Amino acid sequence: MTDMKEEQALRLFVAAELPPEARRALHQGMERLKAVVAVPLRWVGVDGIHLTLKFLGAVPARRVPEVGDGLARAVSDHAPFKLDLSKVGAFPNGRSPRVVWVGIGGGLEALAGVQHAVEEATAELGFPKEVREFTPHLTLARVRHPLTREEGKHLTATLQRIETPGDQGFRVGSVSLVRSTLTPSGAVYATLKNWPLST
Repeated sequence: MTDMKEEQALRLFVAAELPPEARRALHQGMERLKAVVAVPLRWVGVDGIHLTLKFLGAVPARRVPEVGDGLARAVSDHAPFKLDLSKVGAFPNGRSPRVVWVGIGGGLEALAGVQHAVEEATAELGFPKEVREFTPHLTLARVRHPLTREEGKHLTATLQRIETPGDQGFRVGSVSLVRSTLTPSGAVYATLKNWPLST
C-alpha cells in the first residue's frame, strides 16, 4: 500500500532571501506607499517577501532531497554578490496594474547567472522552463479588484512619484528552497534548506 505521507505534495519555490536591513528598508518604503495610494491593495507581509528565482509548484515530498541535490550543484560555482533596491513599478502595465513591485539593481549579471543555473538544474529534474524572461523584482502588493482606467492611471502616477524604498544594498550569499502554504489569511512561508554560494 502506498505511503500517504510520501505522496504529500509541497508548494515550493527557489529564492534568494533578504537580510533584515533590506526588509527594514522595504517596510519603510511600503509605509510611505500606504500613506499615498488611494486604491485598495492587498499588501504582502514584509517577512514574506522573497526574490524568487524559480517557482516549482506542487512537488511530491519524496522529491525534495533530489531537488536539493540539484540546487546544491547548481549554485556551488557562483560567488556571493550585492544587489540594490531600485524603482517602484507595477505589472503588467500602467493602464491595468495588478501587482506593485520594487525592482532590483546592482549585481544583475551575477544574479542572472545564478537564476540561469537554477533554471537549468530544475529543468534536468523535469520542471518546465519558464518561457518569460526573468525580471528580478520584489512583490509589495496586489490589486484587490480590477481597477477602472482612472484608478489605474492614479496608481501608476503615484508610483512614479515614489522614491526608491531606500539606498539599501544587500548581499546575496545563499539560495533557499522555500515552501509556501496557502491559508485564508495569506501564504505562510517556511525555508526547507539553503545552500551557500561559493566564497
